[in-house]
Amino acid sequence: METISNIASTATSTVSNLIYGNQDTATKTNETAGKEPVSGQVGKGTADEPYDQGNSGESGSA
Repeated sequence: METISNIASTATSTVSNLIYGNQDTATKTNETAGKEPVSGQVGKGTADEPYDQGNSGESGSA
């Protein structure tokens, strides 16, 4: 009985990974690397320092 349970669990995990991908590696390699952009901080509104700091290429100090 335990063998059938293990096979079913492995099959479910495999199918899930095929459909959705491995979530651990997907989060680490996406554009934000699992970190949310800066929120609530404003800049000067110039090309070098956008008004919405979430649009700047650098991570701000939170």
